[in-house]
Amino acid sequence: MPILLEGYSFTDGILLIEEPKISLHPAAQSEVLDFFVEMVKERKHQIIFTLHSEYMAKRIARAIKDEKLSSDLISVYVAKKEDEKGTIFEKKDNQDLVGRLDKGQEIILELTKRN
Repeated sequence: MPILLEGYSFTDGILLIEEPKISLHPAAQSEVLDFFVEMVKERKHQIIFTLHSEYMAKRIARAIKDEKLSSDLISVYVAKKEDEKGTIFEKKDNQDLVGRLDKGQEIILELTKRN
């Protein structure tokens, strides 16, 4: 997958990803998500991606609950308003990602290691 190579090819920066789960089996989605977390923790990348996968949302929620993923690494932005100028996203807490997806809310996740 090209995104994995791209993640290893730079040492400091922002990675923007549209639909990281396209055509991926749920097990592969887990591996991609684990890779994102590793890139944030070890290489201090900032990764911003759209979230449409209920499977990935459940995995993130479970990882936070089990304390395998620190909730301060994740920022959640939900589409608030859409007009002719574009979509405005509002920062929300990282609780109930699955519920937000079920409601059809557009979600962007940001993974960043904050100092």
